[in-house]
Amino acid sequence: LCESCEDDHWALVHDAARPFLESALLSKVIAAALRDGIGAAPLSPVSQALKKADDSGKIVESIPRAGLFLAQTPQMFRAGLLKTALAKAPDADDECDAMHRAGFQFQSVPGDSRNIKLTYPADFALAEALAGEADRAEGRAA
Repeated sequence: LCESCEDDHWALVHDAARPFLESALLSKVIAAALRDGIGAAPLSPVSQALKKADDSGKIVESIPRAGLFLAQTPQMFRAGLLKTALAKAPDADDECDAMHRAGFQFQSVPGDSRNIKLTYPADFALAEALAGEADRAEGRAA
């Protein structure tokens, strides 16, 4: 995080592993953060069944997905608040987690299903398909 940023400046954080960020989502996050005054982040509802497994791989619990969301980036917060939150929770999963653990509440906007994070090998095949789709839509050869 920018150490030279003034506390009242805004910090916009985005995962480089999310190459399909659309400008519309970025605009929504920025507008929501400015309205909120603390910050904003895109969330996508969980659409698949959630299960918890033990160390041996046995399913031990089904978790209701109602009210559960996947956090995406970009996430935008007041720089001073974010610096404080990250200092208090250096092991946070992401900036939303750090802000939440520090007691801040902030706005969410609907996420974008194309704003995938490239984490596992299978994600790259999906990314190639999405890139080919975008190329065809713009009239370029895939």
